[in-house]
Amino acid sequence: MPKRAADLIEIAAAVYVADQLSRRTGRKARDYGDLWYRDIRMEIAVRDPDFWNQEDVAGLLSRMLNFISGDNFEFAFCELDEPPAVENYLEFGSGDPNPEGIEKVLLFSGGIDSLGGAVQELSAGRRIAMVSHKPAGHVAGLQKSLVTELVKRASVSGNAPLPVSVWCNKKGLVEKDHTQRTRSFLYVTLGAVVARIFGLDAVDFFENGVVSINLPLAEHELGARATRTTHPQTLAWYSQLLSAVFEQKFQVRNEFLTKTKQDVVEIIKHEGQGELIASSVSCMHTRETTKASPHCGVCSQCVSRRFATLGVDGGALEPSRLYRHDVLTEPRKRTEDRTIAERFLGFAREIAALEDSADFAQRYAAELARVTRFIPLAPTVVIDSVFDLHRRHAEQVNAVIIEAMQASAEDQYHGKIADGSMLAFGFGTSGGDHKAALPKAAQPSEADDGSRPSHPLSKNQMLLLTVLSEAKSLMSQADMVEATDAKGHRLTRKTIGGELKELRDLDFVCYPKRGRSGAAITPRGRSYLADMKAH
Repeated sequence: MPKRAADLIEIAAAVYVADQLSRRTGRKARDYGDLWYRDIRMEIAVRDPDFWNQEDVAGLLSRMLNFISGDNFEFAFCELDEPPAVENYLEFGSGDPNPEGIEKVLLFSGGIDSLGGAVQELSAGRRIAMVSHKPAGHVAGLQKSLVTELVKRASVSGNAPLPVSVWCNKKGLVEKDHTQRTRSFLYVTLGAVVARIFGLDAVDFFENGVVSINLPLAEHELGARATRTTHPQTLAWYSQLLSAVFEQKFQVRNEFLTKTKQDVVEIIKHEGQGELIASSVSCMHTRETTKASPHCGVCSQCVSRRFATLGVDGGALEPSRLYRHDVLTEPRKRTEDRTIAERFLGFAREIAALEDSADFAQRYAAELARVTRFIPLAPTVVIDSVFDLHRRHAEQVNAVIIEAMQASAEDQYHGKIADGSMLAFGFGTSGGDHKAALPKAAQPSEADDGSRPSHPLSKNQMLLLTVLSEAKSLMSQADMVEATDAKGHRLTRKTIGGELKELRDLDFVCYPKRGRSGAAITPRGRSYLADMKAH
């Protein structure tokens, strides 16, 4: 294994552990602003410190992780005196599946999306390697069973996949943060190294586009609260970093970018592998679940998964007992869980109400600018495609909840629908005023009467925003990291927010690298100038 590749594995593992061992100051929904972000400085011993200390390498690594996690990572590298052996990091499965002829390396998490990718590739007759990060606890056994069954079924046609797994754990250290936003960095690093071992120049994620693009369900979803693990910008930066490490062009791709979760379930069922869905695990809160019920039923992943399986076959593809809490009928007690349920349905309703892609582009201008910048197609084509994806997702979600509401009409009439349940949010009866259950940042502004913005953005204006997004200084309020005042003192996000009170609803801010003028564009399309020195 090349020494830079070995360095990369150890850097990714160090980041993965440091991410979980660094406590966030804010833990409650109302703290998901300034208190949520962390400054993490890492000094790591490596085999090739000259390479890693280069500004275009260390800088890219920092920017990439800052975007993924919402935190501020800084790196310094020194010489590693006695490098450990790295060959034992990767386990190439049991038996003797001939690695020659491997056509594709895909990242296999054991969730529905990665299962769909494996099923699609095997059904097409491709020889694949499935790289997994072995989880701890009962999830490891479920993942192993799923991989074993996939290998068994594919072996009938002589096209068995090659499982490649790796252990990475904290050896008893106490986890202080559960978001694990940087886990994908470790994950893609392992997959990329395996791909190079097989002489390939790409590694593939399979994750539905709604999760990858991950438009904010509510205004309070900032930084690390909104996952960006397979966002087009993240994958582009992964590709850039890995190309530098491997000294040749290397790509990190997501072949399900135009698929919804329900689309993926339909692929699995269509290929005759629907029985495998019940063995996959999607839950974010695995420590709160059991082997018999591996899904909590309240996290965003569980909600999305259950709606997808209900939409394909009325839930017949997986028994409801797999969920600790019934996704539709059980009440949610925690504010965060209630917010997830309400906004999952609210987001679908809002998308379905948009007239066309121009309305969509205006509503999500800043987020779409990040997407169009990193997809090699005309921005208008990308916007239309992303709008079609989300409109299809909205139609699928709405169809499931409407069918469930129709089936529960009698219970609703008799007042038997549990307050705080998904059904209650569907009927609009949960706790009277649903805004009271939401964090303040997620509540609609009293001034927001739902009317069209006074300055709607056309597609041509979206092109202008895309050009602006090319600026190195493009930052959202949540992404501001290295702002300074006139004396060179570092300003925190809280300080910046205080100086930009009139821009509390801004979508993004673009500052030139030199000079004091800056432009801010709000969700309503209004433009402001700010007198602020930043870099």
